[in-house]
Amino acid sequence: MKRETVFTLAAFALIALLSDNAMAKDLTSAAKSYTATVAQIAQGLSVTGIIAGGLIMQIPGAGGFGKKTLSSGLLGALCSFGAPAIQAFLQTIF
Repeated sequence: MKRETVFTLAAFALIALLSDNAMAKDLTSAAKSYTATVAQIAQGLSVTGIIAGGLIMQIPGAGGFGKKTLSSGLLGALCSFGAPAIQAFLQTIF
């Protein structure tokens, strides 16, 4: 066997022996916290996009850009607010 392969297998074995369930629980809670933070940021930005789109539409000559910004905000709101509800709905079914 190649020397690199032996070192790789030894490293994997050492990691498997030293890791335990506590680390997995910490990673799970960190992932949930990260997901919640990203969802809150997305929800805040989608509402900001809706408001900004509405304001930009009022500026003469910027109606097209305002409509695009407003529709982007609405799409972001649909995704950020609707996705958790759809996920919870599917979890109840399956």
